[in-house]
Amino acid sequence: SEIVLEPDRLLTPSELGTLVEYAEHGLRYILALFEEKGRLQKYALRGNLANQFLADALLDPPTGYNDSWEKFFHSNALALTTVDIDQKWRQEVQANHRNIHTAIRTSMPADYQINPDEWLVETPFISPTLGITGRMDLLHINHEKLSSVVFELKSGKWDVFHGCEQLSHKVQCAFYGDMLYSMIGIRRDNTTAMIYYAIDEAGAHGKLIVTACNRPQIQQYI
Repeated sequence: SEIVLEPDRLLTPSELGTLVEYAEHGLRYILALFEEKGRLQKYALRGNLANQFLADALLDPPTGYNDSWEKFFHSNALALTTVDIDQKWRQEVQANHRNIHTAIRTSMPADYQINPDEWLVETPFISPTLGITGRMDLLHINHEKLSSVVFELKSGKWDVFHGCEQLSHKVQCAFYGDMLYSMIGIRRDNTTAMIYYAIDEAGAHGKLIVTACNRPQIQQYI
């Protein structure tokens, strides 16, 4: 095993990605400890709402913005009343809804031949060999070719300065590839990992990045 952990504690690929990013920038981790909790909760709610939009985009017919909002509010009413929901946040989640529906119902079928009803949603995986557990937002498996596509949704920004995915997200998807190989035998080079940033930024209405992380990089991160 490449990751040694106590037997009652499994890390997630998301946590591993965050650990790698903080390992590169220790000061950022320290500053994050002092970041306003309300601000962090607002981002978390935006991410959870984006996942609601994603699930609703897979339905036939897909759920509209107002109906998705209503379902989300019923499950998160208390949390929503404890944070400052400003106009910028509302515009971001509206963009999330529009971009997610376009990606799932238009872009993925046209560019990758994956229809909305062919995705597995939040499939849980546990790999005792690697000591990690996690849920992929969307997973598509081609049993004939023994290949897979992982679709990871992010409600925020990509690395706009470098024009690429954020490091923590890249590492997260890389470990998803390891989990699929460990659990069902799909080789990492037969897994296509996609990160979809559903926000409007830098003139783009959402951004899909096909990410890759090779074995030497993983070993370096570990």
